[in-house]
Amino acid sequence: MDWPARSPNINPFEHVRDILQRRICDRPVQPLTKEELTRALIEEWEQIPRHAIRKLIRSFNSRFRAVITAREGHTCY
Repeated sequence: MDWPARSPNINPFEHVRDILQRRICDRPVQPLTKEELTRALIEEWEQIPRHAIRKLIRSFNSRFRAVITAREGHTCY
């Protein structure tokens, strides 16, 4: 599917990236090197419940409809 350049991003991975970023920020000790960040991202990725990923994938149609309804404006996603 082609996405217009100025269309809100409805890719589920954007939400996964947000989850990972929040989990990294919530760590008691922040990664300081690229290697530490890589290791932390892998650890956090493995801790994301699979049902959360499936929920994001299943929500694609409703997110897509919301973008169409909003005519490229803001959505609840």
